[in-house]
Amino acid sequence: MPYSLRAEGMDFLEAAPLRVVVEARIAAPPAAVWPWIAEAATWHEWFPGVTHAEYPAATPPYGVGTRRRALVSGTRYEEVICAWEAERLLAYTITEMSLPLARAQVEATELFAEADTTRARWTLAAEPRTAFKLAAPALPAILGRLWKRAAANLEKRIVEESADRR
Repeated sequence: MPYSLRAEGMDFLEAAPLRVVVEARIAAPPAAVWPWIAEAATWHEWFPGVTHAEYPAATPPYGVGTRRRALVSGTRYEEVICAWEAERLLAYTITEMSLPLARAQVEATELFAEADTTRARWTLAAEPRTAFKLAAPALPAILGRLWKRAAANLEKRIVEESADRR
């Protein structure tokens, strides 16, 4: 049974009752990182728990208003892109999920160039339901480890792709 969530915009990233921000460094410039962030179909290759992600009925270029579907650790998500700045920012609001975790949720990935690397910041903002509230104290540590693992996997994929081109 799908659960509908209230669609929110970028201002929710600051206004949400629950907000978790985690960062990781990727040894590649944002131009190399962005295609992996922007293309949903590659997420299963580097983001732990993602088994499928797609932009149904959409063709590139994607942007604000594009719908995305994802299956993450057995939970189905329907999302709508609410911010898109190439090589810098991708954010989406979740409009439906298969578990009753939140009333509203926005997630954003921001990329910051620092020398020859990228500082990648992931923000999760939510109005949680009870089960999500109970997990809230542990979320910074859990999501921090998850994001660092995702960044390491992504860095590895970028290196492999670069080697394949040679």
